[in-house]
Amino acid sequence: MSAAYQQGDLGRALQASLAILQQSPDHHAAHLITAKIRQAQGLYGLARNHAEASHKSNPLDIESIKTAARAYGALGESEKAIAMCQKILAHNPNDLNTLALLASFLERKGDTSAALEVIQKSGSAEKNALFGLTQAKCHLTQGNHKEALGVLDRSIGDIDLGIDQNRSKVKRRLLLQRAQVNDAMQQFDAAFQDATEGKSLDSTPFDAEQFSQNIDKIIDCFSNDQFQKSHRPNPSQKEHVFIVGMPRSGTTLVEQILDAHPDCTGVGEFKSLHVLSTRLHQIIGSWSSWPASAKGMSLQNRQRFSTAYESDLKNHGYEDGMCFVNKSLMNMRLLGLVAMLIPNAKVIYTHRNARDIAVSCMLGNFAANVHPELQSLSGISTLLEQHKKLRNHWDTVLPVETLDVNYEDLVGDQESVTRKIVNFCGLEWSDKCLDFYNTGRTVMTLSYDQVNRPVYKSSVNRFENYASHLEGYNWTETTQS
Repeated sequence: MSAAYQQGDLGRALQASLAILQQSPDHHAAHLITAKIRQAQGLYGLARNHAEASHKSNPLDIESIKTAARAYGALGESEKAIAMCQKILAHNPNDLNTLALLASFLERKGDTSAALEVIQKSGSAEKNALFGLTQAKCHLTQGNHKEALGVLDRSIGDIDLGIDQNRSKVKRRLLLQRAQVNDAMQQFDAAFQDATEGKSLDSTPFDAEQFSQNIDKIIDCFSNDQFQKSHRPNPSQKEHVFIVGMPRSGTTLVEQILDAHPDCTGVGEFKSLHVLSTRLHQIIGSWSSWPASAKGMSLQNRQRFSTAYESDLKNHGYEDGMCFVNKSLMNMRLLGLVAMLIPNAKVIYTHRNARDIAVSCMLGNFAANVHPELQSLSGISTLLEQHKKLRNHWDTVLPVETLDVNYEDLVGDQESVTRKIVNFCGLEWSDKCLDFYNTGRTVMTLSYDQVNRPVYKSSVNRFENYASHLEGYNWTETTQS
């Protein structure tokens, strides 16, 4: 197990660690390695569970505490993440990596003053790129743009790319953060140049033709006969709402509004159904991979996976309530599976000016290996086109209730649109939905800073500042009337 992990063979390491845990459920090292692998896979709930088990079996092991802190942080459980960092610092107050983690958790939580204090006390801000990144974010939030730019200039200047891939990733993050600062300073050409350079440092090739073919496969596999009443599992006793939209189209904002409701729980970009889709052919013994593996899925399996989804939510630690809201960016491609497993699911489609989406995606640090389509204007344009094509298909075959929400309408008339959203979800009205930014919840997406404050209109028609860079691409409008 340890050898496989050190060699980077995560699949073999995971297989070995899980085998060990079947025989020895309290095995410290197996839980720790499993937690690290799950974290790398983006399965943060599982990572947290194994990190907690590892920490419980050996409370003094610093690596277990750090792993737990990262898992809590990835889940938005900021208070627990901060507590774990402080536990480490109580024994080793000069641990720079832990100080950097603590500062980043405080910044994401919105406590920028405390984050800057940690960085200042460390006395090593210029020696750690994460310190510089967090420091710049804090200055940007506080409106100290020149200070933020100075920090980033120094940090970027200290990065020697060489052949180290990690250094490329660090410089990418710094450049994309500088793009945000330049944007705030209305230095738009510099912002776009930083974003383009940053994304080029660590990018995965995007095959537009293959992407389009994959969408066509989804369309071919999910037809009307997949959703006959006789094929539907028992409806859930809970309300399940799936938010679907382009990245940066208001999906996080709508989820945060609903999460503020006392009877509603936002589950963020919960990956359970995405993971199921990648493993479905193995689980049911199909010769075909996704999406063809979903064809002809038995009623028994549909019921089984439907129950498993709710169990996963419970095991993940989400609060029980009347309504769960999932905003995964994969939802558009998974709606066929959603309708097969949760026949009473509701879908909220979010829309925004296509050019505003393009600019926001270009300036955002989306993981290149997960979203290669968001690393260039041509990729974003292709995604918009395919997104619209798939939406048109779902409208013809899915037996689900839908609501369209325009971002511009929401920020222009917050209460009216919010009431429509709450009513669509079958919830009683709550004024807390208008005060969504004061819930104390830590959002773990690129929109975390925006949804921690009241709605604002400054991002509407943002594309006008970048109009010259957007020429020559097909911007398929997604706004619904």
